Amino acid sequence: MYTPPSQRGTIQVPGVVGGANWSGAAIDPETGILYVGTYRLPFVVTVYKPRYFEGWAYDFIGDVRYLPGPRGLPLLKPPFGSLVAIDMNSGEHRWRIPVGHTSDNPTIRELGIRERLGRPQRSWALVTKSILIVVQMGRFGPPRLGPGGRRINDLANVDSHLWVHDKLTGEMLAEIPLPQNATGSPSTYMSGGKQYIVFSVGGGPLFEELIAVAL
Repeated sequence: MYTPPSQRGTIQVPGVVGGANWSGAAIDPETGILYVGTYRLPFVVTVYKPRYFEGWAYDFIGDVRYLPGPRGLPLLKPPFGSLVAIDMNSGEHRWRIPVGHTSDNPTIRELGIRERLGRPQRSWALVTKSILIVVQMGRFGPPRLGPGGRRINDLANVDSHLWVHDKLTGEMLAEIPLPQNATGSPSTYMSGGKQYIVFSVGGGPLFEELIAVAL
């Protein structure tokens, strides 16, 4: 279940953020189904003697790096990013659907692939009485130095949509364009007899705001 890192470097899958890490999961109390976003990317985890870097409050004893495949493609087969429905009563995986188009990968464009393969980024799910809402993070750019020498990971918008799925089958019901990718989990509330879905977008160099969608 757990492969420890090594000085040589240990390949771990699904990687450092491959399962219900930052984005958590959604649970339907009526059906007992858990919806979790995942992407299966291998990472090399390495440990070494502590190294001190000027300006940091702690020593570095290791690092992680993404292990890509040939021509910039992910090493494992698609879907590269997906949402999985797990029956918590039986442990059965009911279905897996790709999240995103992977349209920003030049190799996939060169090959002329139009199939939805899923983007390997964090995705968030919210389940309601009747539907499943999914949003996804954009792409991290190279880090840069911000004010006071603080390192900032730039974000880029890629395939920014809100997807609506049938919560029992995973069938896509709607694809709604967004001005920016999400950077947090959606939540829901009632106001004036109407239900709303709200989530955060932006961050880094991108304008930050909350977006609300009425059901």
